[in-house]
Amino acid sequence: MKILVAVDGSRFSLDAVQCLTRLASAKKKLDSAGIPYAASVLVGPVAESIVKHAKAARCDLIYIGTRGMTEIGNAMLGSTATKVLHMSDTPVLLVK
Repeated sequence: MKILVAVDGSRFSLDAVQCLTRLASAKKKLDSAGIPYAASVLVGPVAESIVKHAKAARCDLIYIGTRGMTEIGNAMLGSTATKVLHMSDTPVLLVK
């Protein structure tokens, strides 16, 4: 299975990595857990770039942390995770 883990340095994205690996910083966590990955830096609108990259890389899953906002808060402000969820044909796992 090929998984895209979207990490923007926020506490919430690192929480997603923490949940996936149960260790300390994104790269170290993945290395320590022996999970193979290819690190990429994407430029452009965040949600759109994540979805486009997942499709181009033929990922099986996008794994992304949420800000923990309420449904109303997300509806009013939107969030990267919510945008990815709605834009992607690739399955998305949201981690709160």
